[in-house]
Amino acid sequence: MIFLKNSYYEILYGFRKRIFLTFYTLSFIFTMILLLLAINSEFSIAPKIQLLIGFLMTIAAVIGGGILSVYFDLPAISAEFDEIKNDIAKKIIKSPEEFGYRLTKLLCKFFNFQFFNIEYSFIKIIGAQYVYSNPELIKLGNLNLENISNDLINKSKNTEEVFFYDKFKVNSQNNYLYILPIWFGDDWLGFIGILSHRKVNKLFLRFLNNFENEYIDDQIVHVLDYKKSQIQKRFYKKLDSISNRITRKMYSDLIEFEQDIIKVIIDEVNCIGGLFVTIYDSEIVILWKDNLEGNRDFIDNFRNYFSKHFVPSTPRIMKDNNIEFKYIFEIPIFLDKLQGIILLFDNDDQNFRYFENTLLEIENIKLDNDLENLAIMLNLQPNENSPIISTHH
Repeated sequence: MIFLKNSYYEILYGFRKRIFLTFYTLSFIFTMILLLLAINSEFSIAPKIQLLIGFLMTIAAVIGGGILSVYFDLPAISAEFDEIKNDIAKKIIKSPEEFGYRLTKLLCKFFNFQFFNIEYSFIKIIGAQYVYSNPELIKLGNLNLENISNDLINKSKNTEEVFFYDKFKVNSQNNYLYILPIWFGDDWLGFIGILSHRKVNKLFLRFLNNFENEYIDDQIVHVLDYKKSQIQKRFYKKLDSISNRITRKMYSDLIEFEQDIIKVIIDEVNCIGGLFVTIYDSEIVILWKDNLEGNRDFIDNFRNYFSKHFVPSTPRIMKDNNIEFKYIFEIPIFLDKLQGIILLFDNDDQNFRYFENTLLEIENIKLDNDLENLAIMLNLQPNENSPIISTHH
């Protein structure tokens, strides 16, 4: 149920909660009166035992009432979340990072109950950086969060249920870390980390799972779709500039074109580096995120990669433990036949997964035609020394 501020539903919800608390209080008072009457009756048991019973009932009533009160308060978070949803619809929230900042702040602000508190929270959304409710979270005790990042990602991909990860110290105080995976259908979108001073009741954890299913996942999809559309516009604008340079005959050699393409891709995908080689090349062009050209040894070593791995007919993400980076995204460029291949390097495949469709679309619409047009303009012929001439199958 969604509660609009000062709406009829919010008034009705508040009225229902007051009825419950009144009924709960009156029931407790009535029970205590019966206990006092029993003390003075002829069937009364030892006064110390009756006093103990009354004490235990009081403690149970306080704890039970506190927990039940939390359960009644939980649905009200939808009213707070409505503001985030509205800002997404209005394009005030335009990026996963902005959404993550608002969400982590909301979780820490709202879940501040005696029996269920979220002291800190953070979120990792596919294709985006970590966002923390508090910068102190970058370090969990003596452990950098980055050091367990891959483990958190892998474990969150293997379940849709919130799970306890470990206990850490933040500001010299123990906190229990729970991970809430974010899924939209069969697509993993990331996860939310929450830290609480206490172990969280299973019913509260189930509520968090329902909250993710009902509210968070689809809003992340909206934010990611908007971000992707903006990236595609920016991507195409940069690639159009390269196409215009070809049309205006501003490229004097192929390497300059390859460097421009790789620079644009690694900037937008935010990966460690990239490689471009064509059937017209005897050389391999490699650039890194800092725009420096790859060193000679690394380029020469990469010739061994093409001797071990055939150039694929379709794009694929490879994991190769024999090279410096964990993941390689192979993007073959075809027109009527193989023209070249782009390899992107990173230690995490998430950015590759996120940009996969965009890169495939760019290859189909832009890169193949641009490469062919430039080859015709420069009168290039296939080079028998090209590393990929004999590796396609």
